[in-house]
Amino acid sequence: MIHAVYEMIFFGPTTYVVAFCSLLLIFLVKFTIARRHYYKRRHGLIPKYPHKEYTVTSLVTYAGEEASFFEQALRSLRALTGLKSHKIYILMDGMGDITPNDEASLRAAEKYATRIWLGNYKKKRFNLWFMTSEAEAAGDDAEIMHLMDSDTFFPKTDVGYLMTQPFADPKMGGGTTAQRAHLRTTSAMRTGDLLEHARIGLSLAASNETRGIPCLPGRSIWLRWLAAAKHMLGLNSEYWGMWVPSWNTNFPFIFKWIRVECYAGDDRYLTDRIHFDKWDSFFNPDAGVETLLGETRSKMYKQWWGWCTTSQGNTYRNARSLWRNKPFALLYHLSDTYSAFVAAFLMWSWLFSVLFSNGEVFWPLSLILASSFVSMSSMLIAKNYVYFKKYPKDLLSVPLFLLDIAVGVHIRIFANFTQWRVKTWGTRSGVDDKTEIKFVREHHWKH
Repeated sequence: MIHAVYEMIFFGPTTYVVAFCSLLLIFLVKFTIARRHYYKRRHGLIPKYPHKEYTVTSLVTYAGEEASFFEQALRSLRALTGLKSHKIYILMDGMGDITPNDEASLRAAEKYATRIWLGNYKKKRFNLWFMTSEAEAAGDDAEIMHLMDSDTFFPKTDVGYLMTQPFADPKMGGGTTAQRAHLRTTSAMRTGDLLEHARIGLSLAASNETRGIPCLPGRSIWLRWLAAAKHMLGLNSEYWGMWVPSWNTNFPFIFKWIRVECYAGDDRYLTDRIHFDKWDSFFNPDAGVETLLGETRSKMYKQWWGWCTTSQGNTYRNARSLWRNKPFALLYHLSDTYSAFVAAFLMWSWLFSVLFSNGEVFWPLSLILASSFVSMSSMLIAKNYVYFKKYPKDLLSVPLFLLDIAVGVHIRIFANFTQWRVKTWGTRSGVDDKTEIKFVREHHWKH
């Protein structure tokens, strides 16, 4: 009798029903909180901040961006309005061998920058720490620190004003924008854009209601200088220790302990640190930026792999501190990981039921997966009605989008076992190449 109950709970149809219901419950909780936030926003229940103009210093990291877009991004940055003062610091990395594109990008930077440095560390964390130190030494440590990637564009000039007003709240430490794709010329770009739109309507909105964004995306972060500057040295000197597979003859034989310098995950590091210091964070859906997304699925998947690696690594290492300071952020991260494992479990169980002709679980699983596909497609279309109204042809891509999500589920799981990848920076060509000569020097030009 006990054995029969055991098989029913852990191997029979009940297991899959419970697993599916747990995923549905997680989604409904996030959806309910997100809807509550947008209800308050529509009905004017979000706190109004007193008008104030802030001093801002933007720290821009360049990594081989195409020169014409880089100039467009800097032009839009300089055009931001509603700021008391705005200094722009730019560190152009990977300048050991300067290409014609780098030369053109440098000429563009000269038009809009306050100060420029040329470097060859190929490490964003170093670049941010260095520019922060230089700003403080020069007296340019403003009220607000704005960190920006070179692939970020501001379509409207009021983004700066919208992003600085919440800092009137003395507990607010940082904030992020609504991010969308600047170009949508490939299927992968359209998938990325839809994913960003869905995130705006669900996870970021739900996190906003709890005043703790799980991760402020690094493309455009707005931070209170007082909250972030003191963590820049730690940002540049963070290492992770971990066990990794290794064939060797010494105990414990197939594993060895390594210590890896962190290159990726700068945004998550700073987000966690301001939360640990009791600061809150926010997301402003009215302040939109556009960014370049990977034009191929291989680049898109590689980017997801990097995000998942640093996200889960930080979650496991900082779980206790997150629970004490921002428990919803911790639950958000853990629910994503849990959902990935459960979704993969359901998919692979169905595949094995097909391969081994196990009719007892094949039909329940087929019903669950078919219901999941139909319900996810319906909810995706309904929740992103504005998106599909603007891009109706993307309705045909919904099955492909769900397939990408299925791949993303497995990437998230795989990332749990590849924590050593935190030593890679990004998807741009050359940014992770080893460099023998490291330098950083200020570039002087006639203003």
